[in-house]
Amino acid sequence: MASLLRGFVRAAQLHCTRTALRLEGESFTYESLAALAGAIAAQVKANAPGEAPILGVYATHSLSAYAGALAAPGCARTLLALDPYDPPRRINAILAHSGVEALVVGAEAADRLDGLLEASGRPLLILTPELEDLRGLAARHRRHRFVDARALSQCNAELEAPPMPGRPAFLTYVGGAQRPRPLSLSHQGLVHYIDQVTRSLDLDPDDRVSQVFDLRLSQSLHDLFSTWQAGATLVALGRSERRQLGQRIRSHRLTRLAGWPALAAGLW
Repeated sequence: MASLLRGFVRAAQLHCTRTALRLEGESFTYESLAALAGAIAAQVKANAPGEAPILGVYATHSLSAYAGALAAPGCARTLLALDPYDPPRRINAILAHSGVEALVVGAEAADRLDGLLEASGRPLLILTPELEDLRGLAARHRRHRFVDARALSQCNAELEAPPMPGRPAFLTYVGGAQRPRPLSLSHQGLVHYIDQVTRSLDLDPDDRVSQVFDLRLSQSLHDLFSTWQAGATLVALGRSERRQLGQRIRSHRLTRLAGWPALAAGLW
């Protein structure tokens, strides 16, 4: 069975020095993004070999979010995206229900980590691609394990594209904190969709494609994997970037914009 990552891995080989991600004024090449995702995947496989085949990503519109989204299929785990702006009770309920044992945490969720770790009913592996020196957290939460940005930068591991037979590629939850309900997308179905949409959109490496949807929304997978399968540039438009959208389209030189109808109101 083909891997969801095969398009990105191929693009990283063919276009290693081209920009894969444009984020808050910074550019990240295919090579650098693949290296970070490979390091995260390797650390998860080595330090969280439990029975829950899920990698949580507690981040959105950040380097941690995008590298985590690649690392999940890179270590043959289902991606569980968590919104840093959701109420803590809802996040805790989702973590408890899903059984997740490894969590990539972005800087945007750092101020919630203490509460999350205190409430967790199981030991967690916490990976922070953008945060260094977690000694304070480690001292306060001794049953959990931590891998910070420095440790990830020292991990030299190639990003692989393993098959995921019978395993969901993506998991999200709907409903409130009292009773969150899981919804999943199959790996095979998502691979087929990305193949079809990449061909129909006729994307190429010179395209610059918007990324508006939060990672917890399945629409984000359309943006990420169709763009990277074509070797194009993904341009992250976080919450602050969505203001004056017409100006952002021009300044980022976007060639493709994906969003919801009401978003068009920001063009005028």
